[in-house]
Amino acid sequence: MHSTDHEFMRVALDLARCGLGRTAPNPAVGAVIVRDGIIVGRGYHHGAGLPHAEIEALAEAGAMARGATMYVTLEPCNHHGRTGPCTHAVLAAGISRLVYAVADPFEPAAGGAAWLSERGVLVSSGVLAREARELNAPFFTGVLKGRPLVLLKLAGTLDGHPAERSGKSKYITGSKALERVHQMRNTLDAIMIGAGTARLDDPSLTCRLAEDGRDPLRVLVVSSPGEWLLDLQLTTTLARGTILFTATGLDPELRATLRDRGLELIEGPTPPGAPIAPAFVLDRLFARGIRSILLEGGPTLATAFLEAGLVDQIALFLAPKLLLDSQAPLLMGSRRTGSLDRGPTIAGMSVEMVGQDVLVTGTVEYPEEWP
Repeated sequence: MHSTDHEFMRVALDLARCGLGRTAPNPAVGAVIVRDGIIVGRGYHHGAGLPHAEIEALAEAGAMARGATMYVTLEPCNHHGRTGPCTHAVLAAGISRLVYAVADPFEPAAGGAAWLSERGVLVSSGVLAREARELNAPFFTGVLKGRPLVLLKLAGTLDGHPAERSGKSKYITGSKALERVHQMRNTLDAIMIGAGTARLDDPSLTCRLAEDGRDPLRVLVVSSPGEWLLDLQLTTTLARGTILFTATGLDPELRATLRDRGLELIEGPTPPGAPIAPAFVLDRLFARGIRSILLEGGPTLATAFLEAGLVDQIALFLAPKLLLDSQAPLLMGSRRTGSLDRGPTIAGMSVEMVGQDVLVTGTVEYPEEWP
């Protein structure tokens, strides 16, 4: 491994981040081509069906690719999908050395490194592998678990309340925390809320960054729909680009009105009023190419996904406030009896200040028998 391998792989990772939230079901990949210590080609994957990062970098490098080193955040694909195999293009361009961060877990596309090595390309792997795996956690979750990655975002007071007992919750956290949330929306495929959040807040669930923002798919989960649905932003001005998951037996007139407005309806296999299974929601979203979800909606939905063992990561914003009201809602929880010795834990936890608020992040790990 050369001393500069980490330096150039970091450039490739920065390029890969440009595609976050835009490539599903494909991974976000970045590539750079280096000759005589100088970058002569850069590229990243812009979206499914578009050229892969390696192809973009090769196009920019042109004849300078011959005898050069390619750095790529994911092992080059070795199959015919929507595009041709990148391995063939890399070999044809005359790349003499390949450095990749992490192997491709998708079996049909895997094996590219070995294929190139057998044909005389010097191959190195594992450079900044942890960073590359974290960047593409949604892709790895999709391949290994067959469902989207779920990031649970919570915001509350230091004593654990997301809202006043009246339901008022705008705004617990400060402007910097809100900006961070919009950055999350920009890089994830979908954003999900439940009925309680929809009724109380009537949110838009859009990405409101100063520039380069992109709205995720909006997902609303409502087990007991009613006429109140018709007054929401998500069913009026923002109906297109929104999916409503609901129980069977939806009122025909309400169904027709929502569909006429452009809302997509998915009626689950549960009777009216019964909770909609989180696994059903994830299965249907995965089938349409969604690989990452920002779960923003309320204590009930958060608890349902946690009890189902389907939350992968957590982002908890804590404001420097105390509500001191035992009747105010809690960030999460149900009537089941909890145990300090048998419950989910947060691994790899990190804590940072975001403006006036504290942000706690980590990976959710569940005991073998859960719940």
